Amino acid sequence: MRADSGTENLEVRRLMIARWGEQHLAFLRGRSVHNVRIERLWRDVREHTLDTFRALFTEMEESRVLDMDNIVHRLALRLAYEHRIRQALEDTKNAYNHHRIRTGGYQSPLRMFARSRARAMREGYWDVDPGDHVQVANPQLYGLGDDDDIIPPAHQLDRVGEVNAAREELDRLEEAEVRADMEALDWGRACLHGLDLTRDDGNLGQDVYQEAVAVLQAALNARLAP
Repeated sequence: MRADSGTENLEVRRLMIARWGEQHLAFLRGRSVHNVRIERLWRDVREHTLDTFRALFTEMEESRVLDMDNIVHRLALRLAYEHRIRQALEDTKNAYNHHRIRTGGYQSPLRMFARSRARAMREGYWDVDPGDHVQVANPQLYGLGDDDDIIPPAHQLDRVGEVNAAREELDRLEEAEVRADMEALDWGRACLHGLDLTRDDGNLGQDVYQEAVAVLQAALNARLAP
């Protein structure tokens, strides 16, 4: 396996060395050209898309138009800006997929993908192996044969039950939180069914957001009224 010098693959490195030994060079670390490209892509996404909304939301907080401790404000923000953020990301994606890459022979990513896909289909290895079903693959030791024997350290085995119980409790809490969020979103969308959340208000969506806050707050007040 080949990876960069980041820390996210340390456990993979440990397992590879435990299985094959240091001398086999089963795990190689070094500079990754692909990683440089993805890091550049993330930088472009932040600079040209996400930072715009981050700056806008910060300004809204500073002017006290937005209070992230207020559930109505959070809900209105989500509903007023989810389409705008998706559209901005879609525009960034299209711009990236069609731009020419100097080190790729001045081809666009779409062109490079189409050529590599056509070559794979000609040579007969495109989509011939769907891989193992997700329920079969072991996320911790996936890829090892049935005869392979890599036993985690004893201190890890001692904590398996404790860790599994903690994970189950965390999953339960996360599921409850997700259900509550979905219910709030369904309620919010129902309240705002007459408001065009996607319209261009000429104010970066702030007018739509404030209208959504007013409608949701009125609906909440009516719901809580005795």
